[in-house]
Amino acid sequence: MRRIACNLCRSSKIKCRVKEPDISCERCLNRNVHCSYLPASRPVPSLPSPQSSQRSHNLSAPSAQSPVAYHLNQDTHDLDFGRGRPEDILREGEFTHSLILLYFSNFSDVHFMFDEELFLKEYAVGQTPKLILYSIMALSIRFSLAPFNEELPPSHRGEVLFEHARKLLQQDFDWPSITAIQAYILLSTYKITFGGSRQSYVYLGFATNMLRALRLLDNQLDENSVTSEMYRRLVCTMALMDRLMSFPLRMPPQFSVQDKIPTMLGDDAFWALKRGTYGSLDGGINRYNSANVSQETLKLSGMLVEVCKLYFNGDSSTTFEEVRTHFDLYASSRDSSLLYTTTNLEHHKQRDTLRKFAYMHLLHHHVGQLIHFHALKYTWRRDSFSTASQVSYTNVYLGAFRKICSQNTSSWAKMFDQNPRLLGQMLYLGSYYEKFESQTAGRRPGIGSLLIRLYQNYIQKTRH
Repeated sequence: MRRIACNLCRSSKIKCRVKEPDISCERCLNRNVHCSYLPASRPVPSLPSPQSSQRSHNLSAPSAQSPVAYHLNQDTHDLDFGRGRPEDILREGEFTHSLILLYFSNFSDVHFMFDEELFLKEYAVGQTPKLILYSIMALSIRFSLAPFNEELPPSHRGEVLFEHARKLLQQDFDWPSITAIQAYILLSTYKITFGGSRQSYVYLGFATNMLRALRLLDNQLDENSVTSEMYRRLVCTMALMDRLMSFPLRMPPQFSVQDKIPTMLGDDAFWALKRGTYGSLDGGINRYNSANVSQETLKLSGMLVEVCKLYFNGDSSTTFEEVRTHFDLYASSRDSSLLYTTTNLEHHKQRDTLRKFAYMHLLHHHVGQLIHFHALKYTWRRDSFSTASQVSYTNVYLGAFRKICSQNTSSWAKMFDQNPRLLGQMLYLGSYYEKFESQTAGRRPGIGSLLIRLYQNYIQKTRH
């Protein structure tokens, strides 16, 4: 049975260790104080109501999809989760610290609103709100290597912490504050990452409304202070999430064109700002001062929005040409520190920013592919295929045709020799197969059945 902590260890929220055959714990023995315990309180029994009985019955028998606590393997001695509640996990300081580090390691590419150095300093002195800690732990606990005894996969491991953070947020859900905005962003990230895109969109909307209520978008935040820079990074984090989330969900963006998104400082400039040497920073000291990976990621997300608007709204091809020209100009004029080279990779590896650097290039290639994918249609003749997707369909049709044709090569060859236009007609019909409505596409003959029908008609004609 797990031993209850003494009063001194309980008040200090530390582990209470006892070495046999001693009765007092190690901390009380070292301090030469009496090791006392609180007597177990016995509540006065009362008759529960039918509703409370039903509710307690539901809690005592949780479903497999809704874990209520965390449990470790029996052979674990370094961690003590107690009953496995979120409050018990937060008392494990070293474990909580490891989850914070896992958060920055896995989400720093899209979350700019926290600075790891400043965050760890606030956590060390106990100034970090518990709402933020629980939300961060919900995101990062799935990456922990702790020996959890669980039936669900690690992707569901953060549900207990997520629900606890959501309950804490409900107390001040309509009171605008920076902490509430940060919590909404963290919970939104949890939902979009581990399932629940619509709820994620709603959380981000709450955060955006609070941002407007605090007038953070109205102020230009031009002041060079750590607080102003953290506000700028908070706005940029929300703008990036909005751009990456809204269009795939086919939902209206939270930010409008009139909203002025601020510009973040580079890592070296922010490092100097935190140490009070920003005014004397020489741009020539480090050649990486002029480039900001996070800002470039935000800039690429803006290009992604423009491309998505063109695809969804069906604008003219000249607009696509303008976007492609703008993208090609951006790609050719980037700073040398942003290029995918061995030197830059080694630099970001040493600074532990390799994930952020890799994500920027991933987004860069993704935007480029979307732009140049649409441009593929200009490489075909006007009397051929009109969209790149029809080219993909045609490849499938040609594969089916080749499979059928290989069954009787001589007959097929003779068939097309007598009718040279037959192949063009077949590809023309196949290219329009994608335009059939989903409700009636199942009743339309596919290209495979069409080829078989043409072949059967040809055999019948040759027999007569």
